[in-house]
Amino acid sequence: MGVYVNLRCRSCGTSLTGGYVRDYSAIGEPFVECRSCGTANSHAHKCTEWALMGSFRKACLLVRAALSVLFYAIAIFMLFVVIIVGMKDMDVGPGGFVVAAAAALLISFIYRVRQIRRLIRQSNERMGNPAYQMKLRLLGMAR
Repeated sequence: MGVYVNLRCRSCGTSLTGGYVRDYSAIGEPFVECRSCGTANSHAHKCTEWALMGSFRKACLLVRAALSVLFYAIAIFMLFVVIIVGMKDMDVGPGGFVVAAAAALLISFIYRVRQIRRLIRQSNERMGNPAYQMKLRLLGMAR
């Protein structure tokens, strides 16, 4: 269970998220342009560029990412266990489960690291665009 939000345009009230979506905190553009009226709506409290985040916010994001690595590793490990237990003719000792746990953790870690690196790279590319920086300044989201 989680918290769901439906961000709406501050000008015309149109849904910016296309309905209710799971609450989020991420690296990305700190504003959403309304498809109906074109108004730029801030959601910087939820999502902002890596370069605009403070140290505490970056640390919180990375801690949440580390916790999600553990969550996904557990899910992948359980899948491996189902597969291993399903192979009745194959005798797998405790070592097989240790290897499965290590593989699950490695897969989850690599996935999350690649995802965060991609988001940071995309953020840095956007911040390298002078027109984008000017828009952020005009919206009061950057100096």
